[in-house]
Amino acid sequence: RLWRYMDVTKLISLLGTDSLYFPRADLLGDPWEGAVSHLNIKMRKQFPVEMYGGMADFRKGIIRQTFVSCWHQNEYESAAMWKLYLKSDEGVAISTTCDRLSRCFRDGTTYDIFVGTVRYLDYARHVINDGNVLQPLFIKRCSFSHENEVRAVFSPIFQTPPQPAVSPEPEPPNGMSLAIDVKLLIEDVYVAPGTPDWVRDAVQSVLDSFNLNRTVRRSSLSESPVF
Repeated sequence: RLWRYMDVTKLISLLGTDSLYFPRADLLGDPWEGAVSHLNIKMRKQFPVEMYGGMADFRKGIIRQTFVSCWHQNEYESAAMWKLYLKSDEGVAISTTCDRLSRCFRDGTTYDIFVGTVRYLDYARHVINDGNVLQPLFIKRCSFSHENEVRAVFSPIFQTPPQPAVSPEPEPPNGMSLAIDVKLLIEDVYVAPGTPDWVRDAVQSVLDSFNLNRTVRRSSLSESPVF
């Protein structure tokens, strides 16, 4: 299962716009997004500078024009993810599946959307395959393995059918939203551990107002212990 932990305001935005927001890859918070390893750099030096001289700038340009939606993959809720991604105790999590995420995008989009599992590697020991320019965006350092991440990734550079080449924007937007079928994407909605009943009821009212036929679930972490 895939999970997205968020504040209630982001859930309302998701439902109200029927769209999924993709932040720009270089603004996700990890400066190594889309980077390669030092071993890659050593390998490049074996080839003439004409072949790889501009590769670093090229890769940085691709990253600035790539947008990423991040999801946590886990069979169960994650107590760590609740704490990491919520600014208050009044948050929610939506759950879905890889299949739902892959199919939820509206037919009208021309962007090629790639959904895949992130691999976590030791950048001091592994060469990062950059034969495909987007492949490094599905690889992160081992220190991030707790995220157990699945990503949906797209770039305006890659579209079907191919679009005429245009000069890249001097400063791409911080993020882009793609139209989705919200009812297909969202399988279940959970409220954060310890959420008061009135907040749960308010979230249910939000779902009902947008005709999303889902019953808000309580977090399993709210269950009382037995001895």
